[in-house]
Amino acid sequence: MNNRAGAYFFQKPDINLHSVSEHCEAMTGNYFTRDVQVQDEVTPAIGTSHLLSAHVQGALRGYYAGLDGEGKAAILCNNSGIIRLAETSFNWEMGCTYQLAFTTRVMN
Repeated sequence: MNNRAGAYFFQKPDINLHSVSEHCEAMTGNYFTRDVQVQDEVTPAIGTSHLLSAHVQGALRGYYAGLDGEGKAAILCNNSGIIRLAETSFNWEMGCTYQLAFTTRVMN
């Protein structure tokens, strides 16, 4: 996730994200969102990283979960650098649709 270039477009009822190099991302919500569950269907078409995001604050902070790497699923944290919090084997395939979901909780 070093290169921040990408493009997206809506094709009802879907949003399609296309990387023009290594990274493409679309975000919504606000900075004061606390506990949140993110879920959606993801259909990999190109590349090896297909993630949902939560608590994203610009290009340098956020949490991500989903298909990341050939045959892997992962949970990532970006805090001015990517940290892989968890990883497991998961044999996903291009063109197959997967229901992804993850929950974040603010601790304080």
